[in-house]
Amino acid sequence: MSLTNSIHQGDLINGSNSFVVLICDIDDIKERFPEKTDQEIKEIFDLAKDKMTDLTMESFWLSLDIIGDYI
Repeated sequence: MSLTNSIHQGDLINGSNSFVVLICDIDDIKERFPEKTDQEIKEIFDLAKDKMTDLTMESFWLSLDIIGDYI
């Protein structure tokens, strides 16, 4: 699935009741780790793509529970 570069955090998806929470671009990784080689950046990107979603979703649900309890 290919998405455009015009998607940003907080955007509604196609006017629906869904919104974008996080986007990780390889340039974000390059900025975070300027001392890393291009190969290391690619390895970080690939590992993050494969593993970070589960870790992020755990935090997402916890955050949503906190927001729900606050209201």
